[in-house]
Amino acid sequence: MSAAVSGIFERDGDVFVPSDNARGPWVADSLHGGATAALLAGAVESVPTFQPMRIVRMTVELFRTAPCVPMVLRVRPLRDGRRIQLVEAAMFAADRPDGPELARMMALRIREAAGTVAAEFVPTDWPDDEPPPFAPESAVVTLPDGPFFFVRNFELRSGADRHPLGGTTWLRLHVPLVAGEVTSPVQRLAATTDLLRSASEGLGRSYTSANPDLTIHLIRYPVGEWLALGASVRFDGSGIGQTDGPIWDRTGRVGRGVKSLLLEPS
Repeated sequence: MSAAVSGIFERDGDVFVPSDNARGPWVADSLHGGATAALLAGAVESVPTFQPMRIVRMTVELFRTAPCVPMVLRVRPLRDGRRIQLVEAAMFAADRPDGPELARMMALRIREAAGTVAAEFVPTDWPDDEPPPFAPESAVVTLPDGPFFFVRNFELRSGADRHPLGGTTWLRLHVPLVAGEVTSPVQRLAATTDLLRSASEGLGRSYTSANPDLTIHLIRYPVGEWLALGASVRFDGSGIGQTDGPIWDRTGRVGRGVKSLLLEPS
């Protein structure tokens, strides 16, 4: 796959038709969680607000394996105030719009008003706010043979600290989420953050590590094409794990991503 691919999805009215770019590697003919998260993020952004607001948290619940079929989205505000807004977006197969629900995003927005906090009180010296060194072209990750459909929408570069259960990865989404449409910074962030490292990368092909959820906390929206994910993967013998880590663009800290892991033998 290359940048010449028209999009991860095609829009047909209110229906989103997935291409092969939307597929995940683990279950045949299923959607990748990153493709799902990005679609739901776009639905949240479509909801109007009483005044300027910023998304500060997105939590995606991946209820079941989503087939790689046309999808419809249902979105509604659950709390629609002037200081905060809580939005729910849900995804359904287009031929079964009444269920079952395949995935859901809950997103929190907070009003933004420039000058609310005086500049002298805004902290600027947190050491992990500085982005890690940008990885050179020599650090491009070459994907092994296999059905890494969704991941091939990205250019990946390894940070110097990358290891099997953590470290930094720089990523650039080079395919539009929806053909013919501009991918928003929030959509790009949602698609990218689902690629936080998982335990299976450290355990090898003997195990899979699915993430039934993903939470992204934002302090600001990303700028530019590149995002860096820092990751620490933890798990125990029970088959339960967690990945979490900071998110940066090339100018500094954007937020943090966390996902739960379900580990099982392959």
